[in-house]
Amino acid sequence: MNPQKRLRVLWLCSWYPSEVDVFAGDFIQRHAEAASIFCDITVIHCIGNEKIANAKKTQSARKRGLVERIGYYPRSGVLNRILSPLRWMFLTKKLVDDFIKQEGLPDLVHVQVLFKSGLAARYLRWRFGIPYVVTEHWGGYNDVVQDRFSTRPFWFRWVTQFAYNKAVISFSVSAYQAKSLDNELKPLSNLIIRNVVNTDLFKTGDCFVDKYTFIHISDWSINKNPEGILRAFSRFHRNNNQVKLVMVGGKGSNAKRVEQFLGGSYNGVELFGEVAYTEVANIMRRAQCLLLFSKMESASCVVAEALCVGLQVIATDVGGVPEIIDPVCSYLVPDSDEDLFYLAMIDAFAKHVTLNRESISDRAKNIFSYAKVGKEFEESYMGVLGKKI
Repeated sequence: MNPQKRLRVLWLCSWYPSEVDVFAGDFIQRHAEAASIFCDITVIHCIGNEKIANAKKTQSARKRGLVERIGYYPRSGVLNRILSPLRWMFLTKKLVDDFIKQEGLPDLVHVQVLFKSGLAARYLRWRFGIPYVVTEHWGGYNDVVQDRFSTRPFWFRWVTQFAYNKAVISFSVSAYQAKSLDNELKPLSNLIIRNVVNTDLFKTGDCFVDKYTFIHISDWSINKNPEGILRAFSRFHRNNNQVKLVMVGGKGSNAKRVEQFLGGSYNGVELFGEVAYTEVANIMRRAQCLLLFSKMESASCVVAEALCVGLQVIATDVGGVPEIIDPVCSYLVPDSDEDLFYLAMIDAFAKHVTLNRESISDRAKNIFSYAKVGKEFEESYMGVLGKKI
């Protein structure tokens, strides 16, 4: 494709990193970075901020091909919370109108998470005839998680279906997520575009470690089952004190729950709170095996990152996880089966010296790298628009 003919795609994001929460939707931001290698991407995201009294807008060019337009509206106090949906709607429309006035109409709109941004996409389709595609990252389209689509209020389900109905195609990060969407919403043509990994950060490296290290990275929520991981590790550690467990990412009530579970006994366990993305990569390079004991995962960013680092993986056989594991170095166990999880830890420890981390990493990079995923976005966009590269 001629570099002067790059597609211009407007991303309407319900989740995205901001000054309110720098980690919210960071996987969407990485998708945007990957897509911007081949297309011109403008992100629009609006969010309520309890620390401001008046609406404000920011605009930044994160890197070549990617511009982020973030809007903030006040959300402190009862009245502002009541008005929050209207404030979101008017500020989103303002940012979209500003973009069109300055840049012209985009070739395509891409919705990231249907509720609420899908409404803006339907408006653009009605007003200007601009086609839109969707990627739904929310993991509630199943019968496993407690907060699932079928239990949400009618208005939430209606808005979601209303936005989904007129999309040209749906991109999903896993076949499991695609099937789940078909079960709950009107079936739509689907393409799989995996989560992306910054392989400049998540790569193999010479990091000295004194003990074989298991690592778990999550928010430590009940769905991630950190207590099950700790029970299995404690059982292993009693028979082998040459191993340790590093747990990263817990905060707030989740962190307190895990600390209370440990009861002050941290034998072989190191706890880290929420850390920067770059530091996650540094900590992961000092480990040998990722542990994921979730009850549900639509698709796991952390598994992809671990494989790019060259780690072994022990994970539950749920959701989209089986689609992305490397069978050479990975173990799948049934949800909540702590005995099999423990036995997988023993086997991983025994076999780790026979594995080549570089080979594991190379295989993963061919699936999850920015260049690979970014090219998939470009080709998919061109297909939707009936164009050729």
